[in-house]
Amino acid sequence: MRIAIIGAGNVGGGLGKAFSDVGHEVVFGVRDPDSTKTLTALADIPAATAAEPSEAVDGADVIVFAIRPVAIPAMVADLPPLDDRIVIDAMNRFDDDPTRSTIQDLADRLPGAKLAKAFNTIGFENLSTARDRQVPAAMFVAADDEDAKRVAMQLASEIGFVPEDAGGLANAKARLPSTTTLSITSDVAPNITLSADVQYSHWSLFKDVTILSANPPFPNVQGYRDAWMVAVGGIYRLSPRLALKAGIAFDQTPVTSRYRAVALPDTDRYLLGMGAEVRLTDSMTVEGAYGHSFAFNNPNMNTSINNTDPITHSVTLNGRYDINVDIVALTFRYAWRDRTLGWVESASVSIQRRPCRGAGSFWPTLGSASPRRRCSASEAVRGRNPRYCRRGGAPPRTWRPTSLGSGTTWRCQQAACTQLSTRCWACWRQRPAACSRG
Repeated sequence: MRIAIIGAGNVGGGLGKAFSDVGHEVVFGVRDPDSTKTLTALADIPAATAAEPSEAVDGADVIVFAIRPVAIPAMVADLPPLDDRIVIDAMNRFDDDPTRSTIQDLADRLPGAKLAKAFNTIGFENLSTARDRQVPAAMFVAADDEDAKRVAMQLASEIGFVPEDAGGLANAKARLPSTTTLSITSDVAPNITLSADVQYSHWSLFKDVTILSANPPFPNVQGYRDAWMVAVGGIYRLSPRLALKAGIAFDQTPVTSRYRAVALPDTDRYLLGMGAEVRLTDSMTVEGAYGHSFAFNNPNMNTSINNTDPITHSVTLNGRYDINVDIVALTFRYAWRDRTLGWVESASVSIQRRPCRGAGSFWPTLGSASPRRRCSASEAVRGRNPRYCRRGGAPPRTWRPTSLGSGTTWRCQQAACTQLSTRCWACWRQRPAACSRG
């Protein structure tokens, strides 16, 4: 089959390699066939090609969408009509409206296409390696059109998955709870910072999970309730290199005692945490932390409706759960800093003069016919003034390091800076004593 994959990212590239490895002709439909992302995908798939989306779908037996959901409207608008064509949606939505499936977007914009939902329930890194697994993974396929479902399940089987019929496209939509969060942080003192978070999750829309099997469908009732999470914490800086941190949180469970299950024997939890941050140098930082999660009343199954068999109503499980948890963490961070100045031929920033070296010295005044004024005592103490940068259309002036050899020139690394920005200053001060106007 000739398969057109709209998009050449992680999912598109993984599917392209998987389909090509089993003998299918693969063409990527991308806006820029010469982009780095596309060339990376093609490097792993020698037999694949890339073309504009409208050219890629021409003559394709199957069209697979593997792009960001926000790009669906513009991409579909550039395609010819896809009536009676098999279209597979391999996308997941992580932005906009999380309660709306991407298959609904395609259905609205491609009313005549034969749609199927597949290849979206497993990590992209597993798409091209499924055939190497000793135990094959399941791949769920949902479609209203029988031809689209058959082809999608056939492709899933060919690349190493066990296809599972998930029913119609209505099953491709999963409603997830909405969350509202309020966060406040305040420096109540020069060395003290306090923070507070309040989060409300609308778990009550999650009613049940229906298990499909050869037997009649079995509804697993969840009965979740809406829940709150509240947390407060603070940072106390003993010195510029040492800070202490502490906090407490309350996390209300959405699980009620009536519907508590073995799979999620949850209850209201409390979390205490404390830690310290030590800045060893400007580049190295070490952090250590300890957290303790606990419940005042550990959950049990004795009063849950889920501890009885749904058919015989006999007691199947009694028990109590201990959910106390201790967490220890240690973090080491090292920040690399670029100590060299690079060439920027198209930069619009010019280094005009050195910043203030002492009270009474001169530095340029922007927009003045006589571009200089005397430095104040406070500016001299700081040893800098960021306003030596200005916007300009001409290439930046060069600065020649007098102590690094007369043949070496350097230019400001930043592409642009505003009149009061310190960006250019950060660039210039890497060579504070070696530069002279060239």
